[in-house]
Amino acid sequence: MFDVSRQSYYKYKKVVKKLRKEENYILEEVMKIRKDHPKMGGRKLYYLIKPLMGKLNIKLGRDKFFDILSKHNMLIKRRIRSIRTIYSNHWYRKYPNLIKEKEIDYANQVWVSDITYWRIGEVFIFVTLITDMYSKKILGYSVTEQMKTSDILPALEMALKNQKGPSMDLIHHSDRGCQYCSQEYVSLLEKSKIKISMTESGDPLDNALAERMNGIMKTEYLKNIKVKNIKEARLALSKSVKLYNESRPHLSCDYHTPSEIYEGKFPAKKVWKNYYKNTTVNLLQDERKVVNL
Repeated sequence: MFDVSRQSYYKYKKVVKKLRKEENYILEEVMKIRKDHPKMGGRKLYYLIKPLMGKLNIKLGRDKFFDILSKHNMLIKRRIRSIRTIYSNHWYRKYPNLIKEKEIDYANQVWVSDITYWRIGEVFIFVTLITDMYSKKILGYSVTEQMKTSDILPALEMALKNQKGPSMDLIHHSDRGCQYCSQEYVSLLEKSKIKISMTESGDPLDNALAERMNGIMKTEYLKNIKVKNIKEARLALSKSVKLYNESRPHLSCDYHTPSEIYEGKFPAKKVWKNYYKNTTVNLLQDERKVVNL
């Protein structure tokens, strides 16, 4: 009646059953990973699940994988930044930007740091992260109820303690917030023979990696954890940093973990672009477009 043979009909039913079984398996694996990494994006999920699919002879491209996530409302929405934590209108000495066009070639060459907020209930607490720019590994962190210098110093002290391997002309880069410019913080950097670098404007691209790290920790980890007090918040941050460093694949690390790159197990594959150099090129291209018009 429909020009479909009995053989084709049963073959189709068998294929559909197989596809549903494979889809359910993929969703189960995604849920296992999202148990520890609740906001991990589709590309990283696909990278982690792909070897398992190969063992079971499941042939599934990345686009189809994204279709499955979309079908089950499992895609991650981008965050919207709304609160500013920096206060740079102070009398402390401000330092020049030493990494503006610097090529990052090894670990412990540049550390970047930033402070961000974390809302728990009706109050805000503050998280400080110090990240190795080459490996993207978080070396130091702290969570406090205030943004005083004495509250963010433990993050730097932890980074110095966790530092592995040699550091040749190590640079600490941050915004111009009063905490980073304070005498206590600067003294510890100088005592540790670390050069001081700071942003020259309020442009987030001047401290892009630190801003990105804040976003990852907040949207992929901290936002999904319910804590009642500062003690629980510290435990949650410690667990989240460990998961990020040791089990979350990073695009700029060629899908290796930050800890693997920092410890020298794999080289960091450079897949990012230098913002400053590209800005000049883009301006020249825009000028050519205007002339052509």
